[in-house]
Amino acid sequence: MGESVVFLLFFWLITVLLFLFRREFRWFHKLLVVLVFLIFLGFFYQEVSSAIAIILESKWYQFSDQLFYLINTLFLFQFFYWPMALFFVFFMGNIKDAKVLIYFSLIFSMLIIIVYFVINFSSIFSNSLTSIN
Repeated sequence: MGESVVFLLFFWLITVLLFLFRREFRWFHKLLVVLVFLIFLGFFYQEVSSAIAIILESKWYQFSDQLFYLINTLFLFQFFYWPMALFFVFFMGNIKDAKVLIYFSLIFSMLIIIVYFVINFSSIFSNSLTSIN
């Protein structure tokens, strides 16, 4: 679990930084979002510190293995995401929000599927994939 947690926390950090630039939210909401992120960062401190050590030691083959693990995890995550997204679309009152959710879901899914098939069926990455499975 630690391999994918580091990437998810990294993406979460990016979204927190983007959230901080929104003017519609008050400083209190921004502080709570940062606090929740810091709690999860503290909870997974050991995984994050080992990932930073790997990056600083230039062990990029381990970094690529973690990236492949994340892609496989995101591909499997879609089995849970799509039923929930379609359920929310069915009960949304605003058609614009429903369309935005469907468009985002389709773009996200197509991107993950393309990357998954390129990585898993490419001979360039065959050495890294055998170490994951």
